Amino acid sequence: MPKCTDNASPLRFTVNGQPMTLQAQTLAELLRLLDLRDSAVVAEVNGHVVPRESFVCFSLKEGDKVELVRFVGGG
Repeated sequence: MPKCTDNASPLRFTVNGQPMTLQAQTLAELLRLLDLRDSAVVAEVNGHVVPRESFVCFSLKEGDKVELVRFVGGG
């Protein structure tokens, strides 16, 4: 997986209303740290939906508000 940013310091941001400080520089890294498969997640950052194909290089910034919605199958 390509590295899209070289910033290595942890960031503080909010995920689904919960404050977090994580070593995630991209949306894909955040999903990996949270043990979420990107194919089953819709992501919104600061009120804007992020296309799934952009997760790998979508850079997170200090103070971002991230909303993640997981699809769950069932019947």
